[in-house]
Amino acid sequence: GVAAEIPELVRGLVLEDPPFETMGSRICQTRLHSYFRGVAGILRSGATPLELARDLAEVRMVDPVTNAVQRVSDVRDPVFLKFTGQSLAQLDPRVLEPIVAGDWLRGYDMHELIPRIAAPTLLLRADPAVGGMLTEDDARWCREHLRDGTLLDYPGVPHLIHQARPKELATHVLGFLASLDQ
Repeated sequence: GVAAEIPELVRGLVLEDPPFETMGSRICQTRLHSYFRGVAGILRSGATPLELARDLAEVRMVDPVTNAVQRVSDVRDPVFLKFTGQSLAQLDPRVLEPIVAGDWLRGYDMHELIPRIAAPTLLLRADPAVGGMLTEDDARWCREHLRDGTLLDYPGVPHLIHQARPKELATHVLGFLASLDQ
């Protein structure tokens, strides 16, 4: 939004596997909906980070297409769970309400904003087959409508690219930043 509305403040833009409509209008078609409903259900006043991490591990994610069920601990390691428990202990539960309702992007129109972005943009796409959130259709649309966009795919890498491939991501981002006009 800032890159489109106030372009003079943005020299470059790095978008790491942005969820766009995967977490917007299409969230109910993904297991993310059950994930965020589950996370909202474990948040309670006074819970310790350790309690939240333990509860988070048991949150069940249901694929609405296949009905396959996974617990968060099936796909996230103990360090992630502890870090997220710490973060959740500081979170106002109301923050999740718009996500669960599928309207947290209300007023944000990527189809209107993206074509207005003039800054060079590095778009990093994780693999949807293993949890990436940027769909092929959204990536293609962005590539076609960004004035100066570079798309990098990370096959076999889940949404948190920076966790799964920190060195590779750092190399790409630092190289991109070095390419920006001074």
